[in-house]
Amino acid sequence: MKLFVRLVSLILVTVMSMTYAVLPVAAQSVTASFVLSPRTRSVPLNGTFDVSITMRATAPKQVSYARVVLFFDPTSLEIADDLQAGSLFCNYPVDQSNYIADNEQGQIVITGISTGQAGCSFPELTTTEVVFAKVTFKAKKNGSTNVSFMYNGRLEDEMSAITDTNSPPQMIMSAPQNGTYAIGSSATTPPPPPDNLGVDPRILIGVAATTMVLGWYLLPRKGKSQRVVTSTEAW
Repeated sequence: MKLFVRLVSLILVTVMSMTYAVLPVAAQSVTASFVLSPRTRSVPLNGTFDVSITMRATAPKQVSYARVVLFFDPTSLEIADDLQAGSLFCNYPVDQSNYIADNEQGQIVITGISTGQAGCSFPELTTTEVVFAKVTFKAKKNGSTNVSFMYNGRLEDEMSAITDTNSPPQMIMSAPQNGTYAIGSSATTPPPPPDNLGVDPRILIGVAATTMVLGWYLLPRKGKSQRVVTSTEAW
């Protein structure tokens, strides 16, 4: 009897140990995030450039909802064209609560939604970046400027978020990767001066010849010195 009890206890301990060993692996859930591409770039003053908002996951994962909330300095950058949504989601709302392109406040908001039904299947993210949307900026002021996601790790209306396909959907977004852009001067190099300084070449040749002749006559000459005759000797 005692042997049986010990055997059962040993089995229970073994099962419990295996369970606790597996739990940390199961807890390692897949996450997804946003990345600005390119993350860094040098651009000329008054020039335009594209920034793609991309998505990726730590492993293949279907998602049902993605929301980007971006802020930029409106004194340094402005949105130069309409936001371009990608093809990842079947629905990109354009109402004021889900789509914002505000140059005065320096804010961008765009949302992608999929229902999982026919014609609107859940997109699957992988470790390869895929375009969620694209923004065209115009550089307005010299210096370094940032484009940053609003993110706090919670599923809130004013924050960037990505959710899975569970019911109810669960927040799976990890920290996004912002962008920093260097805006330089648009000044151009002045043209070189004309070869002849804008003067008729014949005049230049004449001036050069005259200078050489005068110099030849004015240079001191070596040779026998001349004796000066005084008035007494002349008589």
